[in-house]
This record gives sequence, C-alpha cells and structure tokens, in this order.
Amino acid sequence: EVEILKALAAEKPGLAPRPLFLDEERAIATEEAIQGDEAGELLQPLHLPFLYALADPSSRSSLGQYRDRLRTRASGLDLDNAMATILNRVLALLDDDTELPGVWVHGDLHAGNMVLRANGQVQGVDWAFARQGGLPFHDIARARLARTLSKPDVPLDAGVDRECLDAYANALGVSASLYPKLVAWYAARTMLRHIKHGEEANARVVAEKLKSLEYGA
Repeated sequence: EVEILKALAAEKPGLAPRPLFLDEERAIATEEAIQGDEAGELLQPLHLPFLYALADPSSRSSLGQYRDRLRTRASGLDLDNAMATILNRVLALLDDDTELPGVWVHGDLHAGNMVLRANGQVQGVDWAFARQGGLPFHDIARARLARTLSKPDVPLDAGVDRECLDAYANALGVSASLYPKLVAWYAARTMLRHIKHGEEANARVVAEKLKSLEYGA
C-alpha cells in the first residue's frame, strides 16, 4: 500500500494519506493520519470532486478488457445452464473494445474509507486494493453492489443519484450507460467467485439479482 500512496502523493496530492516513513528491510511503514468524519455512502454530490480527481489521463481501458477478465475467471468453472446464460448476457453487454479514459480504482470505497475533512474535501483511506487503469464507475458500481446484494427485493443498480451519475459521466467524457454495465460485470465476477469457492447458494443469490438488470445498450 505504501507504494500506492507514494504514487498518489506524486500524481494526486490531497486524495490519500501521505506516506511518512518506509523501512523496506523491516517491512515497517507509517502514513499521515487523516482527521474528519465519514463521508457517507456513494454516490452523493460531495463525493464528486474526489471521484473526478481520480481520473487518470495517462491510462486507457475498455469494456472489452473487463469482458476478457470475466471470461478468464469463468474458464474451467462448472456453470449450470441458468448461470451460463446469465454470464453470456453479461459478456455480450461488455462486447465493446472502444478505448475509454482510465481512472485510479480505489477498490474498496465505502463510508468508512472516505473521510470528510473540515475544509469540505473528501479523502480516501485504505488504498491496499488500488490500481491504475480502471474504468470510470468501477468504484461506484462496486459500492452499490455491496449495498444491494443482501436485499432480495432491491435491484442491483438501485439507490444511486442519477444526477450525480450524469455529472460524473459528463466530467469524465463518457456515457452514463457505462454504469449498469459495470454493475453487471461486478455482479457476474462475484457470482463466479462464489462458484469457484463452492458457495452455490450465494452464487444463486447474485444470479437472481443479475436477472433484474436491463441488458440494453
């Protein structure tokens, strides 16, 4: 995580704690303490400046890259007909190799990992899963999925401020239609992880959720 924080301090100052000390030989590291309150669950207007700042002009990505990762995860897994059909629908949804602007992906954004400072700025903490070169909406899709999976009657992409989605999409120069596609990708990825670990009941819960998504362009 320290290497990630060093890169963020150089490229995106103010978005993450600054690394203060690193002793690689003894595997000891310390970072700046961030003071403030929890910034609430995604997606709210106060989160937008933080998310805009995660744009990474040096990287590009595509739905096709996410499609290929999903196909690789599915390789060798024993899917029943219903789950295979759902997976194929998601793969078709991601069948687009058009290059899109990349972003820094935090990987675990939730209320406890976003701090609202006294000056109104949102900063992220716990960047252990962060990486460059992700797609816009990646963190938003993951956060919403985590909040809706355990609620049987709530669609996967429910509860998001559509004005915030549109504002984010416009700022990054992409279409807001990318959001439900990333939700579908993350849900299918989660379904495959459950199958891999023999958690069939959990996989079926996610599969039922995926049926509620719109699969249009």
